[in-house]
Amino acid sequence: MTDAPTSNDERLPFFPKRKKFLLPVLILLAVVAIGSVAGVLLGFAAIKKSPAFTATQAELAAHVQVKQHVGVPFEAGRMVFGKHDKNNGTYDLTYEITGPAGEAGVKSRCERIADTDQWEVTYLNIGVGGRDGKVITLVGDPDTMPGGGQ
Repeated sequence: MTDAPTSNDERLPFFPKRKKFLLPVLILLAVVAIGSVAGVLLGFAAIKKSPAFTATQAELAAHVQVKQHVGVPFEAGRMVFGKHDKNNGTYDLTYEITGPAGEAGVKSRCERIADTDQWEVTYLNIGVGGRDGKVITLVGDPDTMPGGGQ
C-alpha cells in the first residue's frame, strides 16, 4: 500500500504560507516590469530626438550609396543605441534603417562643434547585405572606429 500524500507534500517551497502576501508581490512585479519597458522605450525615443541623431540622418540622406542600397525615404528602426561622452563632446550611434530598396545597419560618431549646439558627423558607415554583405564608409576614416578605438 502507498500512503496518500499529505497537504505538506503538495505545497511548493516558494509559495508563501500566507496567500494574502502573494497579490501585492505580483502587483509589484508587474509595476516593475512595465516601468522597465517604458523606461527603455523612452530612452530610445530620447536618442531619436537628439541633435546628433538628426545630423546623422541628414548626412545619410545626402549620400548616393544610401539611396542605392536602402532607397528614399528611409526610416530608422525602433532601437537606436547611443553612447554620449560629455567630457569629449562625442555621441556614438548604432541603429538600423529600412527603405523601399532594402535595409542597412548604421554606425556613426558625431562631435559637438565648440560653443554651439550643433553636431558634426565625423564618422559614418552603413552595412548592407546582412552578415555576408559589405560595409560602406560614407564619412571619416574606416581605420578609426566609432568611440575612439583604433
